[in-house]
Amino acid sequence: FEVRLWLHGAFEYPSNLLERVDHLSNIPIWMCQGVYDNVCPVQNAWNLVKALKMVHHLHPRAYFLDANHEDTDPVMEDCLKKIMSEFLEMNGGGI
Repeated sequence: FEVRLWLHGAFEYPSNLLERVDHLSNIPIWMCQGVYDNVCPVQNAWNLVKALKMVHHLHPRAYFLDANHEDTDPVMEDCLKKIMSEFLEMNGGGI
């Protein structure tokens, strides 16, 4: 979802990502979500994980953290480093 925002430079209306999760079924997915995030509510992430688990053959790697929205939050930063390491390991150490 966030990548789509970057590509289009704005929110799209309506956002129906949950209705289209089947398009993501062959894409590995990682998520770090702060439970104190006031910008991206945790309920949205929980709903996405639930929808992905219904169609995704590789369950998303979702981490719900005692953190807020900022990537500079130490807990969030550690999670982002962890998922990057997992991604690199999955891809043989490189992209």
